[in-house]
Amino acid sequence: MAKAMSFLAGIAVSGVAAMAAYKALSPEKKAALKKQLAEKQASLRDLAVDYAFFAADAVEDRHGELKENNQHYADLTDKAQTVANKAQAFVSKAQTKVEDVKEKLSKKTSEVTEQTNQVDSTEANDIALDISETALQKQDSKDQVVDEAPAATNEFWDKLETLNHNQDDSEKTDK
Repeated sequence: MAKAMSFLAGIAVSGVAAMAAYKALSPEKKAALKKQLAEKQASLRDLAVDYAFFAADAVEDRHGELKENNQHYADLTDKAQTVANKAQAFVSKAQTKVEDVKEKLSKKTSEVTEQTNQVDSTEANDIALDISETALQKQDSKDQVVDEAPAATNEFWDKLETLNHNQDDSEKTDK
């Protein structure tokens, strides 16, 4: 509080000293001082008005930018909504197609199952008999090879013995 009182006292003393100095001036110096004070006041008023206009222009520019950005974001939102609607329509069509394909596959599966169930048991037996006959023919050909194998082996040994015998005879004649 003491600081505030001393500050106020300093202002009062400065004001009294300035008033005393002003009274001591000559009338021409008083007029020149008043003229300088009026020029400074006009200059400060012009600066304040210029600053106010500058601030108003800056606020208006920023407001215009915000409006443009809001419009831009609104346009983007509209476009995004349009794309989302198209995507939803595409998804709906795709789901419909998938359901159609599932239904068709279900019908085909049912038809194939019915056809399989309708196969005559005699047809199945005929197929089994055909398979059995083929297997028997293959078995017969295997048996034939097995039956012929010992005869072929004996024939081989006989030829080998004949060759050995002929070789022994030829060696005896060479000596």
